[in-house]
Amino acid sequence: MSFQDLKYGAKQSASSSSSSSAAMAAAIFEINTSVAAFGRLVDALGTSKDTPDHRLNLQKTRQRILQLVKYTSSNLKSLSQSHAPSSVTASKKKIEDAKLARDFQSALQHFQTLLHLSSHRESSFTPSQSSSPFPSPSRSAPTEAVEYSADQPLLMEHKRSISAAQISKV
Repeated sequence: MSFQDLKYGAKQSASSSSSSSAAMAAAIFEINTSVAAFGRLVDALGTSKDTPDHRLNLQKTRQRILQLVKYTSSNLKSLSQSHAPSSVTASKKKIEDAKLARDFQSALQHFQTLLHLSSHRESSFTPSQSSSPFPSPSRSAPTEAVEYSADQPLLMEHKRSISAAQISKV
């Protein structure tokens, strides 16, 4: 089931009492989808895809999830407080609300784990520049694969110092 299915399902059942539960299920689904996207962005930290633009996208995704969490949290609280525990349907509703709360809590725990990992990786790795100071290999270049990494400037400096030391010995 997609987010749109949930969204349309919530619109169709707007007259029933389950519309608020369907809206919360859709919000939790959106949080889970955003957390999965955030996880993919976190996985790219420290790789060649880790650029300032990537970090900006990571920050925007983090803020979006925090907004969704705030919205969903307040609506879940009001949803759980709005039921009168007098009938069988209220009992079913309470069970549905408890399931939504568990799903929400699970999404939050996964997000918190990713936040911790993101924080660690962001402090450990610096983003690579989107435009490399080194020329990229052209189609007419030799068949050898040429790769440039974030450590390339250090390697070049090290080779220069070794060359300078060898020249001074002569």
